[in-house]
Amino acid sequence: MEYCKLELKWLDEIRFTKTSPYRNIQSQINEYRSFIHEFLFTLRIDVKPASMNNSEFKRTKPIIESLVAKGELKKEPLSLYK
Repeated sequence: MEYCKLELKWLDEIRFTKTSPYRNIQSQINEYRSFIHEFLFTLRIDVKPASMNNSEFKRTKPIIESLVAKGELKKEPLSLYK
């Protein structure tokens, strides 16, 4: 969870000015920001975000499984993938 929080903080600090190196990829960055935010929501309250489509949600399963295997997360979120 800490990594997601740090990543969101970094993403929120990006400014898309005319001279920004990120200006040309603003839409991809915004999509990534949204994905991380929704994933963090799932980690916090064990609920699939309504705004996250099924294919994106399925991509999070291996991450959840890895965190559970390492003992960094409880098993409850895994029930969301059934």
